[in-house]
Amino acid sequence: MKRIIAFSLCLFICLFLAACNSGDEKQTHGVDIAYFAEMGTFPECDYRIKDSIPDVNAEDSPFMAVTDKQPPYVTDGSYSFYYDASAKNQQITKIASFGACLGFETGSIIIEITDALDEQDIKYTEREPKKNELFFLPSGGERTVIECKGLKNPLIFVFEDNALCAVLIG
Repeated sequence: MKRIIAFSLCLFICLFLAACNSGDEKQTHGVDIAYFAEMGTFPECDYRIKDSIPDVNAEDSPFMAVTDKQPPYVTDGSYSFYYDASAKNQQITKIASFGACLGFETGSIIIEITDALDEQDIKYTEREPKKNELFFLPSGGERTVIECKGLKNPLIFVFEDNALCAVLIG
């Protein structure tokens, strides 16, 4: 009789613990996307929109300037900082990221990004890119854009074959 009671008690405890753990566990994305879009930067980046462009003339500078393209930009390979060359104070107007960005890795699939945007109540539209919108990428294959709405600084995620390949803010 003691064995039956002990077995029943153990079974009850196991079922109770299983029921407690099977509740709706919400996945959370660790980066506040709207916050960084409002700031005009990415958490992994040292520069933001309206900062002066990085100095390419310093002896140990990792940056290189590309002035023969429109708009001109300064890049270190991971980020490209676009600016208006005709402005007196050359400030960053757009930032393109080609690596890990906003908590997502390059190659992340669309559903990962849309789930994070839904979780953070960020409105977005998934669509085909507009003409010349992807000026920061070489022409290529089939691309899709997720454009975030209602943010201070426009934010787009660019996917090629359902995999994240770049992010542009500004």
